[in-house]
Amino acid sequence: MALEKLFQILNSSPFQIRNGVLEQYKEVTGITEAVIPEGVTEIGKFAFMGCKKLTAVVIPKSVQRIGHDAFTNCESLTEIMIPDGVAVIGEQTFWCCTNLHTVRIPDSVKEIGSGAFHKCERLTAIHIPDGVREIPDDAFYGCLSLTEIHLPESVTVLGDYAFGCCKALTAVNVPDTVQHIGKSAFEKCESLTAVHIPDGVTVIRKNTFYSCTALTEIRIPESMTALDDYAFGCCKLLTAVTVPDSVRTIGDHVFDGCENLRILILPQGLKQLGRDALYKCLSLTELTIPESVEQIGQSALGRCKALQVIRLRPDDPAIPVNYNRWMDKPEEQLSELLRMVREENYLRLIREQLKYPMLALHYLHTHDPKLAAIIQKTLDGFMDMFIPMGAAWLIALLMQSPLFFTAENIDRYLTLAQEENQPEILMLLLNYKNQNLGFRKPEEMRL
Repeated sequence: MALEKLFQILNSSPFQIRNGVLEQYKEVTGITEAVIPEGVTEIGKFAFMGCKKLTAVVIPKSVQRIGHDAFTNCESLTEIMIPDGVAVIGEQTFWCCTNLHTVRIPDSVKEIGSGAFHKCERLTAIHIPDGVREIPDDAFYGCLSLTEIHLPESVTVLGDYAFGCCKALTAVNVPDTVQHIGKSAFEKCESLTAVHIPDGVTVIRKNTFYSCTALTEIRIPESMTALDDYAFGCCKLLTAVTVPDSVRTIGDHVFDGCENLRILILPQGLKQLGRDALYKCLSLTELTIPESVEQIGQSALGRCKALQVIRLRPDDPAIPVNYNRWMDKPEEQLSELLRMVREENYLRLIREQLKYPMLALHYLHTHDPKLAAIIQKTLDGFMDMFIPMGAAWLIALLMQSPLFFTAENIDRYLTLAQEENQPEILMLLLNYKNQNLGFRKPEEMRL
């Protein structure tokens, strides 16, 4: 009888344990606290998964490892004290423990798995022990109440989404030992005002600081070689950035939506400025684009409506920018314009409307028929402005090409020159037509 009762007691235990591994806990109605028996060395994978009524778990000192998903979706769990001796916290261990606000991680822990504290929305602070080398992917993603975090000198890697969407995070110390910061590592950390990027980090990866809307300053170290897509996109309070000379590539949308960015210093040696790289930088008034730039992406300066001046070097003459007439034109024009301005002999032609002779000169010298057609169409569209403003020198410049003025368009230009009372341009066009196209006075023309 006694043996039968003992069997019943043992059989009713909520813990399923085998060879020191707690394999499963069966939630018991009315029981909100679980005390794991002494002697258990490992909390196995999925052991407490989905125990939605459990508010507390006591872990014995014998435990050395907590397996992946061990406490996943324990929605009522509020605190957990991990004992000394535990070395590994597995992947997604506390995934979506949405009421967990207190966690003690002992110094014995050397490894934290990816997604370990994903969406622990009430967690306010956490201590990462010295000896942990990596904050893995998604480790603290969506910890909405986390306000600060201290990282030890042992950490060398911050994984993808490591602190993404930690919307209350105001400060994080990134130690100088860190050499890799993953994509979206601080994405949507909307309260983060400043962050230190250590020397040794070579790439700011995609979305790393995307929508850090309170970020006001950032220092990019000399070790950096590339800023990936959306690296600082929608950092609306960012006012000044100096990109070091080591950077060769600025990807797509890197500063897209940085509405208060007033000062941006691009590096000598930069090769590529990506698509929409500075899109909607509404406060940017002046920009120096290095002569090393080889590629400028579509709408790289789109909607930079305050931009007034572009330079290629700080001591170069300014290129005035008319946003409405120029900045919305195809990106090929800007790229080729910048290439032409790099030539010192062309700099002598700088005028109030320097961008137009630069386009004209490139039209004369390019060997790319497709590009020539783009520029010709653009300049043709501007003739309604060039002729009324009396830009005879520009008309003369375009006459160096045997292709720009044709029998199909020259009569229209002649009529416009007469209507706008521009005799110098009128004579230039008449002489050109007489010498190159065969003179035939338009019926409406009066000399």
